[in-house]
Amino acid sequence: MAVQLPAQAVAASTVEAASPSATHAPSPTAPGAHPSHRVCAVPKRASQMSCRSFERDDVKVPKAQLAAAATPFGFGPADLQSAYNLPASSAGGGQAVAIVDAFDNPNAEAELAVYRQQYGLPPCTTANGCFKKVDQRGGTNYPPADSGWGAEIALDVQMVSATCPNCHILLVEADDNYMENLGAAVNEAVASGAKYVSNSWGGGEGSDESTFDGQYFKHPGVAITASSGDDGYGVSYPAASPYVTAVGGTSLVKDSSTRGWSEAAWGGAGSGCSRYEAKPSMQSDSGCARRTVADVSAVADPGTGVAVYVAGAWHVYGGTSVSAPITASVYALGGTPAAGSLPNTYPYVKPSALNDVTAGSNGSCSGSYLCTATTGYDGPTGLGTPKGVDAFASGPRAVVSGKVTGSAGRAPVAGATISAGDQSATTNAAGQYQLSVPPGTYDIKVAKFGYKPQIFSAVTLVDGQSLTENAALTARATAAVSGKVHDASGHGWPLYASVQVKGEPTSMVHTDPATGRYTLNLPVDDAYTLQVDAAYPGYEQADQDITVADTKLSQDFGVHVDEVSCTAAGYAHGALSSRGAGPSLPRVALPCSPAHQSGYGRVAVDASAGVALSLLVRQRASHITMTAEDLKDDRGEQRGSSVRSRTPARAAAVARRCRCAGRTGCPEGRAGPAPAGVPEPCPSRPVTTARSTPTGHRPRSTAAYSHHANDRIHPTGHAPRGHPCKISSRMKRVEKFSFRGCIRRPMGDPPGPTVPPYAARRRFARRLSVHSGR
Repeated sequence: MAVQLPAQAVAASTVEAASPSATHAPSPTAPGAHPSHRVCAVPKRASQMSCRSFERDDVKVPKAQLAAAATPFGFGPADLQSAYNLPASSAGGGQAVAIVDAFDNPNAEAELAVYRQQYGLPPCTTANGCFKKVDQRGGTNYPPADSGWGAEIALDVQMVSATCPNCHILLVEADDNYMENLGAAVNEAVASGAKYVSNSWGGGEGSDESTFDGQYFKHPGVAITASSGDDGYGVSYPAASPYVTAVGGTSLVKDSSTRGWSEAAWGGAGSGCSRYEAKPSMQSDSGCARRTVADVSAVADPGTGVAVYVAGAWHVYGGTSVSAPITASVYALGGTPAAGSLPNTYPYVKPSALNDVTAGSNGSCSGSYLCTATTGYDGPTGLGTPKGVDAFASGPRAVVSGKVTGSAGRAPVAGATISAGDQSATTNAAGQYQLSVPPGTYDIKVAKFGYKPQIFSAVTLVDGQSLTENAALTARATAAVSGKVHDASGHGWPLYASVQVKGEPTSMVHTDPATGRYTLNLPVDDAYTLQVDAAYPGYEQADQDITVADTKLSQDFGVHVDEVSCTAAGYAHGALSSRGAGPSLPRVALPCSPAHQSGYGRVAVDASAGVALSLLVRQRASHITMTAEDLKDDRGEQRGSSVRSRTPARAAAVARRCRCAGRTGCPEGRAGPAPAGVPEPCPSRPVTTARSTPTGHRPRSTAAYSHHANDRIHPTGHAPRGHPCKISSRMKRVEKFSFRGCIRRPMGDPPGPTVPPYAARRRFARRLSVHSGR
């Protein structure tokens, strides 16, 4: 379905689609409102990412219909270079900009050739070394093609050509759109030598994103850009990572000002305050205690979009998929980032070297700068748009280098962090480092988890200076912290997870997948915050403050599922809905709970209700209660005030089984207790708990696999001792608008390191039929 973007667009537009006979495509003088659609499908699973591009629906010109002297509709290279005052003709030579996307575009190079030829740019091909395409492992085993991501790829490589015609292009195609594979492609781009990496994709934030930060985006000396999103106010990842430049979006139009252009915040650009990322030292805005998105911005409104050649025709594209590669290319025009520096800090050093955007908004946030453009920093546009390249260049620098060893034996210490102000570097396997910083006076700190830090105080550095500082670190005494990590939302099974000191990724250890147990050695006489991240998606991050003395310490963790998304394996949102003849039952919302498969059961309803309903329960709920108000017809009239137990004989049978099992508080049923002196027909032997998991292996503890205390149903499908249900039972009891059920078949294996719980691979449903008067 077409959408209208941006949200704040004016009612009319002066822009018309170019006809085949046109000799020049007019530049927009107002944002306008044009029908557009997303290029990529919306992700349906956790950890899937989507490309951040929109295509205008009212502009499409096949190549054959474009007159020889015509210019495709939409902004081209000359427009972008003029709007952002870029030295495109004289800078960028030999710099390689990497584009990271999912899936394959087999025609990317051919489409790029048409684009560059159209605008008079020199060829950029594999043959002349300007263009290179690899898979996420650096080879040529390309992933399957995808039309949506293929269009994204065409957009990205063409925006690099438009912004930095002299730059080389490295296209890295991930196997699919999962975060892990896209992250691996980012690492491959950096390993291949790219100093500028553009990511025109993203997804929702998650509690595990801090792990991705260190795995995929922490590359000092490399400028990494990420689209802020196309859904308006709200934060996406990886734009929220503190190691990337989060790029927002604007509506760009020509005007009569001195600059010749004006911009406003695009209504679709993402922005806001991160839920998980700590505030980086480069940011000082007061309305968000964590990482704020975005950092900078560029054109993104599809109503003022760019020309792209793909699939044999010229199109107009928008979205922050446009602004991310433009910004990565501006970094390339600014020169190679300093070794050890974080290029996303550069614009914060020179905010005056950007076009401040002060109009427009992308949503509602009580007028806050987080969703409304204003003077200075704001969420939708960050510090502003490029005004030349000064804000994206490293500027004057001094270099500090040296080697870090251990004081005992002088062995090199790998992974030590050397920091000076906001700049930092990490030692390699040989213990060597190189750190580039702006001129100034610094306390240079050398630190590695498990060692006593060493500080070189008040070191003054001037432009062009090279200084050598070697360090010898002393190891600290340690004590063991151990425990178990388990599911705490119902299943209780052990979890495969990472455990680390918060902010110290080098301290990370992993639990035993079968038991959930871990052991972490920490320096004594200190306080820490332990952070636990489950290896399976859909779980929340857990943390706990501890103090380590000189003795062993035990610390267990119960990790909860994210009840909002409810995407953890073995869990699902419940839903009750009516089917069949008769008045409808109002929808009953159920929480995120363990998902099970169970058999059919019947619920008897007061005959006066005259109701025949089927309820579909997409999960096992330990105890679902419906009030009389829930049994109303569409006119709101009361149709039944009570729900009886089953027939008297059936209710009495349930009560007998309960008493025979030795349980207390058993229901009596409408038949009442058994007559005095009449023996009850108890089963010949009690139902007992099976002592094996569905895999046939004896569990370490059956309690680890039991469920809610009210149910106590084992994953093998057998009822524990004392439970009134047998496997063949259809229903335990129905009383006071309540129902409970018995599990028929195995729930599935507890999770392992690579195999998720069985319920994640199959979705089950339990049907409960409500029959009048039965």
